[in-house]
Amino acid sequence: NVVFEDLLSELTYFQAMVYSGPGKTGIVLDDWRVTAGSVTSRYDTPWQLKQQTWNNMLEGFNYVQASAYDTAVNSTTLSGDAFYVKKDTTPPVIDDNESGGYDVWLNADKPGGWNVHYHDYTSLLSYVQYKVNSSAGGLGNTLIDWTNIDSGINAQDHTANWSIQFSSLTAGYNYVSVLAADIAGNTSTWLDA
Repeated sequence: NVVFEDLLSELTYFQAMVYSGPGKTGIVLDDWRVTAGSVTSRYDTPWQLKQQTWNNMLEGFNYVQASAYDTAVNSTTLSGDAFYVKKDTTPPVIDDNESGGYDVWLNADKPGGWNVHYHDYTSLLSYVQYKVNSSAGGLGNTLIDWTNIDSGINAQDHTANWSIQFSSLTAGYNYVSVLAADIAGNTSTWLDA
């Protein structure tokens, strides 16, 4: 939370500006934009950046400058970054190396595990899961609901092969779907991987 204060002539508004690099380096992503305004001696209410400012930010780190104006038209700009915003709106990538299915009859889990990899290069992976249904497209009976393959990953890649709970499958075809979530909360799902 950034607090603004002017005990003499009172504040009228404050604004933010965003750079791609720290300490006013890189390019200006969003020029000075009024963020909030009201005549008061102290503004300590949590505030958020405008939607257009968010839209102008890049994936990764964005560095925010802040300035405040009072009723006498005096202004103060912080000498350094007020804070930074880590932006990630891109969902994780799923590499299905089992694409086309594994059309081999099994009486136990696949030797060597299932070869589906996950990647997220911005906020990093949080968890990966699988689910098994009796029909294609996530339809039919849910044989195994979303189950963690791994959680608390905090890495760009999850490439280890993994196993399923084979005893919960039914005779015949079983349809495995996978999901990846990153730390920012973006998700990707691949039905019938």
